[in-house]
Amino acid sequence: MDPRLHAALLRQQEECLRADTEPRRYETVGGTVTLAGGVKHYTAECLECGQEFTVRRPASQRRKWPTVCDGCKTERRRRLAAERARRYRRRRTDTGDQAV
Repeated sequence: MDPRLHAALLRQQEECLRADTEPRRYETVGGTVTLAGGVKHYTAECLECGQEFTVRRPASQRRKWPTVCDGCKTERRRRLAAERARRYRRRRTDTGDQAV
């Protein structure tokens, strides 16, 4: 495809997204998505703590929406890293290896 034509198509899509100021709302499995002005806002309840959270993304992105809030995601990552380190240390002591 001609680069100038591709750039023109991208500009046209961007203009259409920005001109779309009437918010559209639809339900997903985990929450509600509001689409307005080329931006998606996803609102849901965290599966772990139950608090409501909102995620903002460009309308062009098509990734899965999160199921937990940022705080719970950070805590889960920290907990899993600690468990992994504990298993590693236990494996090292069970085999008789000495940490250097």
